Amino acid sequence: MKKAAVLILILLLQTISFSTIRYVSKTGSSTEPYTSWATAADKIQKCINVSSFGDTIYVGDGVYKEIVNMKNGISLIGSGFENCIIDGRTLGIPAAGGYLVNAKDSCLISGFNLIVNDRNPWTSGQNYDGHAILVWTGDYAGQYTTTIKNNLISQAFFGIIADRIYVDIIDNILTNCDYPIRIEHNFVPGRYNIFNNIIKDVYNIAIFSGAKSISDIRNNVIYLTSHKAGGLDVYGPSMNFSNNIVIADSITGFAISSYNTPCSYINNTFVGFFDYTVFYNFPKDTVKNNLFINGDYCFKLPISGDDIEVKYNCLWDFGIYSQDPLDSTNIIAYPMFLDEENDDYHLQMYS
Repeated sequence: MKKAAVLILILLLQTISFSTIRYVSKTGSSTEPYTSWATAADKIQKCINVSSFGDTIYVGDGVYKEIVNMKNGISLIGSGFENCIIDGRTLGIPAAGGYLVNAKDSCLISGFNLIVNDRNPWTSGQNYDGHAILVWTGDYAGQYTTTIKNNLISQAFFGIIADRIYVDIIDNILTNCDYPIRIEHNFVPGRYNIFNNIIKDVYNIAIFSGAKSISDIRNNVIYLTSHKAGGLDVYGPSMNFSNNIVIADSITGFAISSYNTPCSYINNTFVGFFDYTVFYNFPKDTVKNNLFINGDYCFKLPISGDDIEVKYNCLWDFGIYSQDPLDSTNIIAYPMFLDEENDDYHLQMYS
């Protein structure tokens, strides 16, 4: 046993020692193996091609007009989305199956501005072409986690699409996308976390999750501006939706639609002109401590059954479509926001 433990330790130390830091820059000499800023690769893909699992690639300021195909276990870190841009607008990325960044198991993508194409559906009425980031694994066990954080993603059909893989989507800005986030966990269970993102100018559905998705969605701000846009369309075994703000600047379809999914909606704020805010098709939901302001209906389908819990919510200027009357823990009152006109939905001291 001791010999086996020593052998495992040696192998682990070898793996750690072989991890390499590489660089991409517009000012380097592009000399392999790209292990300094002076010898940095001039293209991201060049650096990925010589990298292995566990390697980290730092990308300097500049505009990189290339499609990026990552390997397993690569950390790709840009200098920040203000100045580090992966631009697909001249690459002819197709509408079907075209991805600007193709990520794999156990990857990190951070610090980039990803622009997919020039199409403007707001004026043309047609969808965007191409997708920004595909995250996937060929292993149906679904035991890997890839992290996407601190990026600006725009002008894509799918901003981030994940398939058969665990994924953490954190601190990103996603704007002008048909489907900013789409999780394709349809065949095997998959976990995903969506934390602290700003999602705006949504043309269709802000967040979609498949039938096997186990989701935790917290501390996001979602702005809906299209007349047909929706905030969250969720299937799957379970979903937690908490501490989010969903704002509709014009009349939109819905804030949340859930199908056959036990959901927990806690401490959220829904403001705007929704046809309906929460669309239920499953009885085992928890709806507590939320603010529902403006719109046609808080709850589109009848709320009934002993398993659903709707308590301690504040409702104002909303219709309520409910088979069972709401209990006395729910109140009808204006919540007294600090500055609603400028989207400051903090509560006043004496709210």
